[in-house]
Amino acid sequence: MAFELDAAQMADPFLWIDEESDVWTLFFETKSNRDMQGDIGVAESRDGGASWRYLGIALDEAWHLSYPHVFSWEGQMYMVPEGYQSGALRVYIAEEFPLKWRFLAKLHPQPLIDASIVEFEGRWWLFATDASASGSSRCRMLSLWHASSPLGPWLAHAASPVMSGDAAAGARSGGRVVAVDGKLVRFGQDCAGGYGQGLVAYRVDVLTPTEFRQTRVPLEFGAAGKHGMRAWNGARHHHLDAHQVCWWAGCSVPGWEWVGSQGSRAEHMDVSRTAVRVTANASHWSTWKEHSAGKHIPSAASPPAQLRDGSWVAVMDGDWQASGALSWRMKRDALLLLALWAGAAASALGGRRVAALVPALPCAGGPRERRRKLPRARAPGACAGGGASRRASALLRRLGPRARIALAAGVAAGLATAAALGALGWYYGTTLHARVGAARAPRVGGQASAYTVMLLSHGPRVPTLKVTVGWVSQCPSVAEVVIIWNSGKTPDTSGWAAPGGAPVRLRLSPRNELTNRFLPDPLLRTRAVLTLDDDILSTCADVEALFAAWRRDPGLLAGMFPRLAGAGPPAAYAGEQEVYRRGRYNMVLTGGMVLDADRIFPLFNSPQYAEERAYVNSVTNCEDLLVNFVVAEVNAARGNVSASMLRPRRRLDISKLMGQGVGISRDRGSHQAKREACVERFAQRLVMPVEQEVPVWVDRPPCLSWLGCVYL
Repeated sequence: MAFELDAAQMADPFLWIDEESDVWTLFFETKSNRDMQGDIGVAESRDGGASWRYLGIALDEAWHLSYPHVFSWEGQMYMVPEGYQSGALRVYIAEEFPLKWRFLAKLHPQPLIDASIVEFEGRWWLFATDASASGSSRCRMLSLWHASSPLGPWLAHAASPVMSGDAAAGARSGGRVVAVDGKLVRFGQDCAGGYGQGLVAYRVDVLTPTEFRQTRVPLEFGAAGKHGMRAWNGARHHHLDAHQVCWWAGCSVPGWEWVGSQGSRAEHMDVSRTAVRVTANASHWSTWKEHSAGKHIPSAASPPAQLRDGSWVAVMDGDWQASGALSWRMKRDALLLLALWAGAAASALGGRRVAALVPALPCAGGPRERRRKLPRARAPGACAGGGASRRASALLRRLGPRARIALAAGVAAGLATAAALGALGWYYGTTLHARVGAARAPRVGGQASAYTVMLLSHGPRVPTLKVTVGWVSQCPSVAEVVIIWNSGKTPDTSGWAAPGGAPVRLRLSPRNELTNRFLPDPLLRTRAVLTLDDDILSTCADVEALFAAWRRDPGLLAGMFPRLAGAGPPAAYAGEQEVYRRGRYNMVLTGGMVLDADRIFPLFNSPQYAEERAYVNSVTNCEDLLVNFVVAEVNAARGNVSASMLRPRRRLDISKLMGQGVGISRDRGSHQAKREACVERFAQRLVMPVEQEVPVWVDRPPCLSWLGCVYL
């Protein structure tokens, strides 16, 4: 990630390169999280696109702004953004480039969409779509105007609209019109699969005030969807702004193509030049250099001199999911959860459970004796229907009016619970999962970093483990997902990670012990480790924020599961609900915890804690409490503080919803007793972590006794 801002999305990047100062300025649409209105943001690079610094909002109006087409004319910088809600096409002039702009004039009395302006053969040309067209027709029509000046007056082309009909044809503008080998090349949006599904390119063969002819030409940079949800073009791309970096006359390079894409091999590279692309997606920008050898490496520092060879620099946007569409996998998972809960409710409330309670009730009107097995041909007067139905009917007749009302109320409550759980599952499947791929990689002190996710699991937990690996592998700062496999048949983890997600490594444990979670791993590539339970559903935004919080204070454990423990006597252990009620905590759990592996793993496994580790493994519990005691003891200079908590925005324990009672806390009474015994035992030899106040800005989540605290 090159810069960070409070935005729901970024799109429509336009680049301006000052060849004298070597400053690259990037203008783009940014949709605010506060009001979801589009403004024009700006960032700059002073190292040839290798890194970017966000400068602020360049243009903010009362209406939505996008597509900030910038150009230079007679020594002045101009911007023509899309703002069709204003009722006209407006042009702005820079007073203090790049952040201060002043409205200059209305270029066109009609509101136009994605207007691209270019000078060619002594005249100025305006390609745009008429905003008065409704629905999908906005992608089906291209109108054309011409003028002697970019400020107008603009005259309609004799053949305008010059394109209409097919949504896949690329009528709607998809970026700046550029000149290549004496011909204009324009980019258009392929909207066949929805808005902004892809890009197409056209070479303009004839362009006069009375004639217009164009030919579609190949445009290659990797198909959308090829590289998965984490990739810059994971599902679609609809904008490209291209520039040729020149410093001598006649630097045009023959041919026209973009090659490769993030993480791909450059298959059609012209070895006579180096191609550089700055790419962007809905949450971050990144720079990549594709070398003529076909290798693809990130640009750490790209001196502008390396670009002065006639290379084309292109800025693109992309998205990890289709416009207005939710992933079919999200809906599928939510429907499966709904079906599971509905089936469980029906099974619990159905006749089979009633039949088990009254196995020998007679048929209606029959003798009061146990039924014998009926012959194949039923005797006259024999009971009709299945045994379970007959028994249920007989039971209902025996119940009084009040009991029937109570039973009906119970059935209604059960169905309402199933419906509520189904709605909750749908919410998480469509809103929570829809956000996991859109998180931004956090920067602390101007620097990005990475962490390893470690999950401790065993055989019965495979269903929830796969779900957890799927969502967390998409998070932008994850370098690797390590599954610490304690027992059971070794699973095949191929295909568990999300497409384009971080790699998954299976680490087999010699013994089934909880302390395996903290064993040193010589293959670890990061100092930071996120320990995550294998049944937690959260978002990348939450775990990335947790990682950023740890980076600001790596001496503590950063976690999203706060707890409160006291040595007593008697020893006490309070769950999350009690933490929020009292407003105090002193520990965080490994369900979602970031720690310093270089420091904590050797310390936890040192001989001085051998007795406590043996106790943890004997009771199969409390390894997360022990690590809090260990950190508190080494933080004596900080007052024996062990942890910092961060309230997640969205978090859910999916094993409880899916009815998988296989965790160590499935028996709450026994689990509570073990935790209290651990606290008492550890406090005898180690320093108790000091209590801290829950931050005042943290609001209390809803908590249920059987489900725990639910973050929506």
